[in-house]
Parts: sequence; C-alpha cells; structure tokens
Amino acid sequence: MAMFRTLLAVSLLVTLSEAHNTRLTYVLKGPPTGDAVGTPSDLVSRTAAYLSFPVADAVPPSCLSDGSACSLRSSGHSITAIAGSGPDHHATLSVVSEGGGDDGARWALVDLVSLCLHVDLYGDDAAAPPSFSVSSPSAPDDDLAELLRAPSPKVLLGRSGPDQVWSDGAGVRRAYHRGRLVASCAYDAGTAACTPADADVIHAEAETHPALVSHTLPERVLFVGPAPYLAVREVLKHASVREIVVVGYAGEVLFEKWMGEAYVTGDEEGVRFVGGTAEEFLRAGATKVRGLKFGTPETDAVYDEAARELGFDVIFLHVPHTDRTGRMHGTYKNWLKYGQFHFDVEEMLYQDVNGEDEKDGILVMNVGSEPGLDGVERGDVETGR
Repeated sequence: MAMFRTLLAVSLLVTLSEAHNTRLTYVLKGPPTGDAVGTPSDLVSRTAAYLSFPVADAVPPSCLSDGSACSLRSSGHSITAIAGSGPDHHATLSVVSEGGGDDGARWALVDLVSLCLHVDLYGDDAAAPPSFSVSSPSAPDDDLAELLRAPSPKVLLGRSGPDQVWSDGAGVRRAYHRGRLVASCAYDAGTAACTPADADVIHAEAETHPALVSHTLPERVLFVGPAPYLAVREVLKHASVREIVVVGYAGEVLFEKWMGEAYVTGDEEGVRFVGGTAEEFLRAGATKVRGLKFGTPETDAVYDEAARELGFDVIFLHVPHTDRTGRMHGTYKNWLKYGQFHFDVEEMLYQDVNGEDEKDGILVMNVGSEPGLDGVERGDVETGR
C-alpha cells in the first residue's frame, strides 16, 4: 500500500512539464487542532479552495479506498496529499503550479502555506513555523531562494517592497534585501532580544572603524545602500560623530519590529533615515554644493561654510550583488557607472578648499560580496566580474 501511495504521487507529478513548474511540499508534523480535520481529502479540498479552482473543476478529490492518499487536478494546479506514517508526521501536501515558473507563482505558494493553510489548520498553535519547501526553475540563485528550497521550518515575519524578514525553527531571524541575506540574529523569546550573528558584527566593525580612525575629526557620516544597521551602530561609538544619514534603503520598519534593539532603527539621536532614492538625495545635495562654486576668495569662504553643512566627512557606499552569479539589480548597476551618480558622490564628500582643516573626506566603497552566515567571503564572484 505504501508503494502504491508513492507511485500515485509520483505519477501525478511527473506528468507535468518539468521546465516551468513551481513546486510546494508542506509537511504537517502533528495533527491539526480545533475544527480542522486534516485528512488527505480535507487538505486537498482546502488547498483547492485557497487556490480558487475554477467552478468547472470543483469536483471531489480522487482518493484511495482507505482515504490515505488523495489528489486533484485543475488546468493550472495539481494537488496531492498523503497521510503520514507516525506521530511526528501527520501528512504531506504537494502542490505543483503547472506552467507557473514565474516569481508570482512562487510567492503564491509561499503565502498559501504561511498565511492560509498553517493558520487554518493549527489556529493558536500556528506560532510554530510550518515545515515546507518551494522551488521554481526560474527562481534566482540567491540566498532567499536557498531558504525557500530547503525542506525546513520557516515563517515569513514581515515583507515590505524588496525587503523581507524570516524566522526558522531555531529562532534565527534573517533579513533579506532583493533576495540577498543582509543580516541575521538569534531571537530569545524570553527577553525579546535578537543577538546579531558574529560574522555580521565583524563585517560592520571592519567596514567602519578603519575609515573613521583615519579621519582627523569625522562629524557627518553618510550611508548609501541596503541594511547598514550594524555599521551605523559601530559609527555611533565614535564621540566626534554628530550626524548619521542613511539613504537608499527603506526597510527600517521591518528591522525595528523584528530584529530587536541591537539594530539601529532611526530612534537614536543623530541618526536620520531619508526617504526617496539615493540618487535623488545625492543629486539635490550636489546641486546645492555646485551652485556655491565661483572660484574667488570670498565665494570660497562661503562655499567652505556651506560644504560643512551639506557635505560628509565619511561616505559608506555599498553596492550589493543580489545573487551568487554576480547579477545586480538595475538600481545598483547605475551606481557603478561613471557618470552623474559618481560626480554627485564626489561633490557630497567634504573637501577643505582653503586648506585650513586638513580633513578631506573619505569614501569607503564595498562592491558585491560580504561574509555570509558561515563567515566565508565569496570573493570569487567579484574576481570573475
């Protein structure tokens, strides 16, 4: 009987085209709570309802005589549920989106488990992350896709634009920006604190302190790029710094809610998050600075005073790649082009035109990779580029 169940599931799945399928596998560890039945027939019917099967396809699932395995097929999806074999394995649900290799299909299946089925089946006990995997042949080769492909407990805590925060079964919270892992911390439910990963802290320290101690008197610091929170925290350790501005990233609300007080979220005195794009911010500031350049002793004095207020002593520019092949999002490709963005960054870097302070600005630019959770620097991608 067990072999027949397996053949039923396999024969249903292999009939679909392999090149364009998005697959979900959801393992129910224990029996559902409350009013949920959780039989294979019930699981298939619930899934079909959430996927909005066409009325024409609204037929009862096809099941084995003992009800231990059921399946249902529509023009766009295939659903299979098989009863588990022990107290720690109640059932396995498989869903295949036929011809749904795009990113929308992938996230539809993620939401099916995270927002619908798991809550529906376990109610108040749904705090335990569901154990599932979602794979798609068209998914990018990035950190988030790796997380989704792994058949492991995980839950999406929050999503805003290109930014997401996930938690796994061990309480490790991970923040992703356009699919790239940018921060991680171990969450303690008792203290509601999230301890950053050692690799993230080390990277933040190495990025910031050498530049700041090399400057005579760093007072204004600018961060351009995604998720600089630990780096901002390190800059705050320098007493001379009076203002920190962060542009080019809008995920601070997610960090504030899910990543804990170890991460700077804009509430600290002297830290300011600026809305809009980095290009808009730099263009506006650089335009003001250029308007003050006239080349006479009198105007040089005016320029120097204004440049102190508009310019920055240290600028940290992070241009990330978003997958493991070195692919970059179009926004960041523009940051690397020799042109207006480059000139605007140069203008915003404070320069002592009178030679009195001897404290010209410092630009720190990180292109591409940084250590992952394992502490390994994936520099081979950058060398290849």
